[in-house]
Amino acid sequence: MESNRRTTLEDLLAQAHRVTRIAGTATGSIVPSSHRTLLALLARDGDHRVGEIAVQLRLAQPAVTQAVHALEGEGLVVRSPDPEDGRATRISLTPAGRASVDSWRRDLSDALSPMLGELSDDDWAALARTVAILASIDRSPR
Repeated sequence: MESNRRTTLEDLLAQAHRVTRIAGTATGSIVPSSHRTLLALLARDGDHRVGEIAVQLRLAQPAVTQAVHALEGEGLVVRSPDPEDGRATRISLTPAGRASVDSWRRDLSDALSPMLGELSDDDWAALARTVAILASIDRSPR
């Protein structure tokens, strides 16, 4: 039984990644995926320090700093002093950054919709249940 669960989890992760790549490619966007995932993290969890972003996204801190600089130049994120440590800064979304995340999610959904057009109502219910299950997972490290 444990082996079946492991295989199911491995397959779920692989397929979710594959579908995201397919949808991302179908949008024609040339925005780096690291920028998209950084914006999505901020949209989901709120402001973070650069080091926290690096840990969450499993990226090198210089890569996150470079991405933040680029996104800041586009007006999608802002830096502000960390109230708990005056030497540090926190990165947060701007309204334009939030709109970018929302637009990207709509673009992905629009790209996937034709590929999923043949799904039954039961299939859609199963997907909705899967989303609810995944959303309930505690993100804190153990």
